[in-house]
Amino acid sequence: MKNFILFSFAILVAAFLDSCSCGCGATQKDSIPVYHQIAAVKYGVNYSVIFNPDSSYVLCTNNGGAPGKVPPKALRFFVFNLITNKIVLEDTYASASVKWIKKYKLMVRVYPEAFSLKKNQNLVKVIYDVKKGTKIKIKNEVKNEQL
Repeated sequence: MKNFILFSFAILVAAFLDSCSCGCGATQKDSIPVYHQIAAVKYGVNYSVIFNPDSSYVLCTNNGGAPGKVPPKALRFFVFNLITNKIVLEDTYASASVKWIKKYKLMVRVYPEAFSLKKNQNLVKVIYDVKKGTKIKIKNEVKNEQL
């Protein structure tokens, strides 16, 4: 009888530990969000994540493309939909910056070549609507000072 009670107690404890919500069986990788895992594979440890205003999308960038870097590092980024757990946009620019400008819109500012000898250069801005899946390119002509 004593063995039966001990055996029953052991079964109950094992069942409780198996069903607990404390993450007893969870691995460290399971606790890392999917977008962090993808960004780490694509960009290594040097990446940033920026949520849109309602936190339904997250922008993950490789921390490249900042103005003033010589030579500029290419900007690589993707946008991850936190509701569907899927990448909805991915792009690369030679020298650019990216930021959220509205709830579902991103603006990418493409920098002209820093050491160009051209008199006129086009400053390009690209607006992405991640919800609609659209892209609009806006060109502004900028005049450089004579060297």
